[in-house]
Amino acid sequence: YNENYDSLLITINPWEERLFHVYDVRTKKKINSCISLGQGPEEMIQPVFVGDADSVRIFDMAASRYCVYPVDSFMLKSQPKAAAKIRLPDPAFGEMGILDNGCICAAYNPDFLFHKYDKEWRKAGELGTYPESGISFTESERLEAYRFAFATNHHDRIAVCYN
Repeated sequence: YNENYDSLLITINPWEERLFHVYDVRTKKKINSCISLGQGPEEMIQPVFVGDADSVRIFDMAASRYCVYPVDSFMLKSQPKAAAKIRLPDPAFGEMGILDNGCICAAYNPDFLFHKYDKEWRKAGELGTYPESGISFTESERLEAYRFAFATNHHDRIAVCYN
């Protein structure tokens, strides 16, 4: 908990010049707009938040790149520099979830749901199976029939919700 940041709201607005908008909820004022849409080193295409209280953690799904920003930098700079920037070795097909021993990313694979990475960001294997339905699916039908969203507790649990 940090009392300087307890009233910040950060939104992703993909149709604006800057993707992220930072608001001070107490004053009801916008205090910054940052990070441009694009494929450059300090730009993003499909960002999603990967929750944390002490930093701003973002996964750019299109680039399979995980970035960690100091909150101060995100509040004040139009092009904040990431304190850490990691590109995953495999393309991700969805969001990232953090776990104690690394992270997981959705995989577009008919045999498993997730790619698993260790704390050094090396691929550590695959995780998760599709439900049995008794229906005979082709591989592409299985991928489409069992599209899913997921969340983690940032510790040791994964919840999967099939769409």
